[in-house]
Amino acid sequence: MNEEVRFEKITGFLTQYENIWRYEILETYPNHLHPYDREWIDELSKMSDEQLYQIDIKGSSKDITNTSFKDYLSTIMDLSYVEYEEIPEEIKYPSWAFHKVKQKKVHEIQVISHLLKNIKDVSGFKKVVDIGGGVGHMSRTLAHYHGIPCISLDINKDFQEIGKKRLQKFPLPKDANKVEFITHDFSKNLNESLTKKIFSKDSFSIGLHTCGPLANHHLDIHLKEQTSGILNFGCCYNRLNPSLDVNLSQKAKEKPINFSDFSLTLSARGHDSMDIEDFKFKKRVKYYRYGLHLVLTELLKRNDIYAVGDSHKRYYEMSFPEFIHHKLSELEIEHQLNKEELQQFFNDKQVILRDMFLANIIRWQLGRILELHILLDRVLYLRENGVKATIKRYFHSHLSPRNIGILSYGRTNESN
Repeated sequence: MNEEVRFEKITGFLTQYENIWRYEILETYPNHLHPYDREWIDELSKMSDEQLYQIDIKGSSKDITNTSFKDYLSTIMDLSYVEYEEIPEEIKYPSWAFHKVKQKKVHEIQVISHLLKNIKDVSGFKKVVDIGGGVGHMSRTLAHYHGIPCISLDINKDFQEIGKKRLQKFPLPKDANKVEFITHDFSKNLNESLTKKIFSKDSFSIGLHTCGPLANHHLDIHLKEQTSGILNFGCCYNRLNPSLDVNLSQKAKEKPINFSDFSLTLSARGHDSMDIEDFKFKKRVKYYRYGLHLVLTELLKRNDIYAVGDSHKRYYEMSFPEFIHHKLSELEIEHQLNKEELQQFFNDKQVILRDMFLANIIRWQLGRILELHILLDRVLYLRENGVKATIKRYFHSHLSPRNIGILSYGRTNESN
């Protein structure tokens, strides 16, 4: 992948469809469908749930006949493709190595262990720092079974105490190395001496699912301390400040993407691993949430309320009137709406609710490409500051959906 060329193409494509990804469907109601091609929505309206499901998860667009819609979906697929890092075979560990460790974490550890084994000599690292290491599963595996000294950095001292006890629980291989637990909030700066100890020139740090701006902090520590390398996986992009935490590189600053809180939330979401029943439930949730908004704005004339919060799954299994009564009580809104009136209102709004849901499917397609813009911007930012950086998919999406990692080690020929 030529990251710079891909970044320019993504920027151009996102600029073209800014009015779709920038705004949540309800934010511009009743003008919510203006950015959407009516022919696209009409085509989707003729499809079954099974066909819509395939489009929603980017599984298949073979049923789309509209040329411009097909081009839209095809371009997104092409621009959001990221090379996958293949692992030739799983590393063998003792049966107790992953005792009570979730499958997702086991998979991530195995992939990262394989990667570090391959780059250790060329990157020159002597120790690994696991940021947000929790009970230390990653550090323990690398230290005990790969002989790499590790520091597990986490804010939760209780987790770390559990991790320390675990170190003594099972037999150690003869070449095992040590694990050091350091309790620290990574969102805050370390004191100078501790920073030098942890993020030294011979350290390689792993930021596995660094939430929001913590990923940027990880990149900056790598640059400032000139560490041997980093592997960073971003997540929770909705926690980013759209004014401060995106458009980092000079390339992005030349043609900045105008991120909003809604578009950052969109970039943090992905449902490519959901099944058809999950999709049908998602449809029900959307209809109910959109219906709630219509009740608030049209029946109760409450244009001041937008954030209605999430509800437990059981509430979406209620009838629509029961759901509305529950939410209005939760929001402490007095009303005189009876169940018959609410059900009739819901029935009358089915076409509007359907169009909203279908527009959401169109909008949803842009989530991965927005995420890729954020990650490629970070790659270019690192390169502009004199270090090599690449991105790949490292994990299976059904186990770990936030699977695109930024790998950086070694210097470029020239630094800006």
